[in-house]
Amino acid sequence: KRHLLLRVSLFALAIGVLRLGNIARFVPYPVVAGLMSGLAISLVIYELPEVLGTHGGAEGAGEGAGAEAAHHGINAWTLLVGLVTIVVFVVVRRRWPSLPSKLIGLAAGTVVALVITLAFHGDVGPRVPSLGRLPTPDELLPLFSADGIALVVRYGYDVMITALAIAVVGSLDSLRAAVGEAEGLDTAHHPNRLLVALGCGNLVSSTFGGVPVAYSSHHALGAHHHGGRKYVSSFATTITLVLLLLYGGPLLGLIPVAALSAMMLVIAVGLIDRWAGSTIDRLRRGQYD
Repeated sequence: KRHLLLRVSLFALAIGVLRLGNIARFVPYPVVAGLMSGLAISLVIYELPEVLGTHGGAEGAGEGAGAEAAHHGINAWTLLVGLVTIVVFVVVRRRWPSLPSKLIGLAAGTVVALVITLAFHGDVGPRVPSLGRLPTPDELLPLFSADGIALVVRYGYDVMITALAIAVVGSLDSLRAAVGEAEGLDTAHHPNRLLVALGCGNLVSSTFGGVPVAYSSHHALGAHHHGGRKYVSSFATTITLVLLLLYGGPLLGLIPVAALSAMMLVIAVGLIDRWAGSTIDRLRRGQYD
């Protein structure tokens, strides 16, 4: 994973430095729509078992029939937590769009999970695992050891191809999001500068053992349309995340995975491209233009 993210970072930097970001305008829109819709479908397939409770991670599952039910049967409690999370999110999003609907939905699901656990002794599935100690920026050091170099030599080609695919898809997704933000905010768009920034961000993330990051315009557009300032919103988000990492371990440990997965389902539905959805509607009506 360390080697993969390092190569993703370098590929993204190279794409930006070589000014290849302009190539994105020549990618057919159906290709981008297919990528985003495919990602949404994959996310639903991955997260739905957590909401249904069929993930096989139920607490207190014993041997025999009980364990079999925990692995294959639908857990009504986790399903209830997921439904409450989604319903609260939708209601808040429609009635009070300026409020943080995802956070409120997640809080509602967590409260319901606590009530189920304390009042009914029900199993709401696993909770968010402990974050442990804060990571240090030394995750890449093992790559320079003898064993690390041997792994690079052995799997270098496979890692390079995978990293290139992630870098290209992530770059296209980020550029598409930036174009949408530029149109929504009526501002200029600088694709190569964005890719260089993403490459630098991924390089820092790799030193901490993080995951590949891409750009999303949802928060910037939402903050702008509701009177917020982009830089203030980004700064506040960063400070909040840091405080949660430093002091929010016990609080995060209360959040059920079912509630998080429900929010990921909501995000997945939002990822489905509107053009793809309208195309499917036209096909259903027999309009094959």
